[in-house]
Amino acid sequence: MNTYYPGLNDLNTGGRTINLGPATGNATPLVAGDRVLIIQMQDATINTTNTPAYGGNGTGGNGLIDPGYSGLFEFGQVRSFAGGVLILRDPLQHSYRAVSGIPNRKSAYQVVRVPAYQNVTLGGTVAAAAWDGSSGGIVAFHAWQILNMNGYEITATGLGFRPGKINSAGGLYNIQDFVSNTYGSYGEKGEGVAGTPNGTWAATAGGYENGSFGRGAPANAGGGGNAHNSGGGGGANFGDGGKGGYQYSGPQDVGGRGGKGIKTGLPGHIIMGGGGGGGHQNNNAAEGGEHGGGIIMITASAILGTGIISADGLSAGPSTDDGAGGGGAGGSIVLSYTGTLDAGITLTARGGAGGNETFLARHGSGGGGGGGVIITSTPAAADVSGGLRGLSNGTEWGTVDGEPGTTQDLDLSPLQPTSTLIPLLQVKDTTFCAPATIDITGNNVITDRDQGPEFLLSFWTDILTTIPVPTPQAISQSGTYYIKLTNTNTKCEVVAPVQITVHSQPSLILAATSPSCMGSGNGSITPTPGNGTGPYEYSSDGGLSWNSAIPNNLPAGAYSIITRDSYGCISQPASATLTDPPLLVLSEVTNAHTDINCYGNRNGQLQVNAAGGSNGYVYTITSPATGAVTNNTGLFTGLPAGIYSSTVRDSHGCISQPVSITLTEPPLLVLSEVASAHADVSCHGNRSGQLQLTATGGANGYVYTISSAATGDITNNSGLFTGLPAGVYAVRVADAAQCSQSTELTILEPPQLNAALLSKTDIECGTPLKGRIALTANGGVAPYLFGIGNDGWQPDSVFTGLEAGSYTLTVRDDNNCLSEPLLTQIFADEGCDIIFPTAFTPNGDGRNDLFRPKNYGHISNYQLSIYNRWGATIFQSNDPAVGWDGHFKGVLADTGTFVWVATFMNKGGEKKTLKGTVTLVK
Repeated sequence: MNTYYPGLNDLNTGGRTINLGPATGNATPLVAGDRVLIIQMQDATINTTNTPAYGGNGTGGNGLIDPGYSGLFEFGQVRSFAGGVLILRDPLQHSYRAVSGIPNRKSAYQVVRVPAYQNVTLGGTVAAAAWDGSSGGIVAFHAWQILNMNGYEITATGLGFRPGKINSAGGLYNIQDFVSNTYGSYGEKGEGVAGTPNGTWAATAGGYENGSFGRGAPANAGGGGNAHNSGGGGGANFGDGGKGGYQYSGPQDVGGRGGKGIKTGLPGHIIMGGGGGGGHQNNNAAEGGEHGGGIIMITASAILGTGIISADGLSAGPSTDDGAGGGGAGGSIVLSYTGTLDAGITLTARGGAGGNETFLARHGSGGGGGGGVIITSTPAAADVSGGLRGLSNGTEWGTVDGEPGTTQDLDLSPLQPTSTLIPLLQVKDTTFCAPATIDITGNNVITDRDQGPEFLLSFWTDILTTIPVPTPQAISQSGTYYIKLTNTNTKCEVVAPVQITVHSQPSLILAATSPSCMGSGNGSITPTPGNGTGPYEYSSDGGLSWNSAIPNNLPAGAYSIITRDSYGCISQPASATLTDPPLLVLSEVTNAHTDINCYGNRNGQLQVNAAGGSNGYVYTITSPATGAVTNNTGLFTGLPAGIYSSTVRDSHGCISQPVSITLTEPPLLVLSEVASAHADVSCHGNRSGQLQLTATGGANGYVYTISSAATGDITNNSGLFTGLPAGVYAVRVADAAQCSQSTELTILEPPQLNAALLSKTDIECGTPLKGRIALTANGGVAPYLFGIGNDGWQPDSVFTGLEAGSYTLTVRDDNNCLSEPLLTQIFADEGCDIIFPTAFTPNGDGRNDLFRPKNYGHISNYQLSIYNRWGATIFQSNDPAVGWDGHFKGVLADTGTFVWVATFMNKGGEKKTLKGTVTLVK
C-alpha cells in the first residue's frame, strides 16, 4: 500500500525541500497533492561505556540519555516531486535529522506516501513492508469516509526494529561486559531508536559505538547474552523488555538486559517496537532475538466491521542446547476517526515472548518483549501486554517478563487532513500564434495544482462556470477561459481565469533574381510580408536563426523562407528558386595543339573553345614569356614554349575557370666531343686519328657528320669516327626533328721522324768486335729508342762491339713510330784471323744464341772443339757457320765456363790453332 523513501538531508522547521533516497514498498511514486508522513525513526543518544551506566547513565545497563527526535512525525502535502527532490506545499512544523553529527547517536527519518480514499473496504490482509534499516515498517492511509475492515487484518506485526542474532562460538570474553565488539563470545544487541547493530544487519552507520555485542541494552533494543549460554533481553516500546536468563555455570546475572521503554512524548512521538537481543551459544544451538512490531497510522471518518489491527512483536524461538533470544516489543497503532470504532475490531500491540531453553535447566532463556502503544480517538479495548519470559527446561532461570504497554484515547483530530483546504491551482496567461492551438489542460497553462484521484479539472468560458469549453485541448480563439479544480472528497473548489491571446499568422511573397554567372552567388530574393505586425524578421533555416532582411549575394538553389512578426508569429514557408546560367566552360582544341619543334623556337600553337555562359566570347592566354594575349577566335600561333593560363569572358562578364595548357619544346640539342675517346694521329702522315661525338637533348635519332679537306663529308649514327688523318674537322649533329648543332675539332700529328748516321767505325786487326755505329734522330715524339737489325731497342744511339757485316738501323719514337730504315756496313781488315766471342746466351731470342767465330769468310780447314771442365768433348764443328747452341746430348748445359780449341788455315795458307774459354749465360 505505502511507498517509502529514506530521507537524505537534515530538515529544519519551516523548510519545504526534502532530498529522498530510492523508493521501496509500493511502486506508486509521489505526485503533487499526495499526502505524506514524515517520521523520525532513530535519533536517541546512549551511554556507550562498558559499565552498568551503559545506555541511560543508570545502574541497570540499559536505556537512553536522550530520545532526540525519535518518533517525531507530521503529515504534509506534496507540492512537487522530481529527481528525488520533494517540495512540500506547506512548511514543516518540526525538524528532522538524517545524520546526527552527535557521538553515540544514529539518526534516520523516512517519508511515507499516505494514499487517500473516499471509502476503503478491505479485500485481503494489508501489511507494511518490513523495516530495512532506513525505511519501511509502517502502514498509513486516509479514508475520507468509511474504513470497512470486512473481516480482514491490517498488520505491522514483526515488521519493526530487527533483532540481534546469536554469536559465533568461542573467543575471549568477560561475563560482566555490557558492550563489546567481539562477535565470538557475546550475543548481538537488538535494533532500536539508538541505532542498528553492525553484525548480521551490517549497519551503514557502523553499528553501536564501542560495539554491537554484550548484555547492555541500547535504548529500546534488547541486550545480547554473555558467555556462556545466557539469554538475550527483550525489546521495548512503552513497556520495558525483560532481561535474559542466567548463564550456564551458575546464577550469574549476565543475560542480556531488557530494552528501556520510552514513556514520554505521546502522542507526538510514535516509535516501532525494539528488537530482542540474541542469546549466547557455544554448541551452535542458540537462538537470536525477534523483530519488534511496526507502526500503523489510520485516519478516517469511521472504522467499521470486524477485523484485526495488529502491531505485535514476535516471540523468540526455543534453544535446544544454548542461550535463547529475547522477544520483540510491540509496535504502535494510532487510529484517528471522527465517528465510531466498531467493537468487533481487535487491536493488539503485544510484546513477543522470550525464547525457551529446552535442553538443560541451567541454560539462559530469553526475556519477554515490552508491550506497545495503541492510541485511539475514543476508548477502545486493546491488548498491549508484555511478552512472557522464556523458561529453562520448564523452570525460571533469571528471566523477566516484558512490561505491558499503554492504551490511550485522545483527541487525534489534528491528524485528520483539513477538509476545508482550498485546492492549489496556479495558471498563467498565454499568447500564441495561429494556426496553432493550445491545450489549456496542460502544464503550459496550468503551472501548478494539486493532483491525485480526488482532484477533478473542468474548463469553462464564463466566470459562473455554466458554459463548458467543448475542446479545451485545442483552443484557437482569443478570450478569457476559466479553469476549475474540485476536490471530490471535500467538495472544495477553486476557479482561476486565464487570458488566451491568438495572433494572426503573417503572409509572405517572394520575388527572385537569379545569379548572373554560374556559381557567382549574386542572386537575391525580395520579400513582401503581410497580415502580421512589423517589424518582420526572416529565416532560411527553419527558424534556427533570424535576420532583419534576407541576405544578398545568394547562390543558385531552392530557398524556403519564413517570416516572423513582432509577436513572434511565423508565416507558412514561401519558396523561391534561383537558377544559374549554364556554366561557362573553356576547353582546348587538342588536335590544333602544336608544340615547339626545336628548343628556343617560337612556332607553337594552341586553340581554345568556350561553351555555356553568354555569347560574345573573348579569349585570353597568359604566360611569363608572352604576357596576356587576347583575341575573339581562340587560335593563338607563333608561341614560345611555356605554361599558358587560358580564360574566356562572356558578354555578362562571367569568366571561366582557367585552363592550364603547356606548350613543350625538346631539350636544348647539345653537341660535344667525348674527350676520352679523342685520338690524334700517332705517327706523321698516317690515319690513326679518332673522334667520338655525343649529343643530348633535342629529339632522339641523331645523325653525326664530320668534314675536312682530306676526308670530305663522313656521316654515321654512332658519332664514332676512326682512321682519320690529321686536320681541322667541321662536326655537326642533327636530331629527328632536323634541329642541329655544329662545331670544329682538330686532329693533330707529330713531325716526320728522321734517323741519320752520325758516325761509323770499322774493325781493324787486333781489335776484334770493335765495330761502332752512332745515330742521330729528329721529329716524331721524343724520347727515342734505337734499333739495329732485329736485336731489339735501346735508348742509347751508339752501337759498339759490332762484327763486320751489313746493318739496318731504325729509330722508334714514344708513339712507336718508326723512321725510314738506314742501311750501313762494318768492314773488317781482310788480313785478320777469325775472332771468337767470350760469352753467349743460348736463350732462343735470336741474339747471340750460338757460339761460333766472327769474320770467318777467308779461312779453310776449320775445326772447333768444346770441352767441359772435366775435359770431355761436348761439341765439335767443321763449319764456322755452325755454332754450339749450348746443348749437350739434348740438354741445355748449366751456366759456366767452357774451353774451346779451333784449328784452321788462314788466307795466307798458314795453319793456325786458337784456344780460349767461353762463358755460357742462361
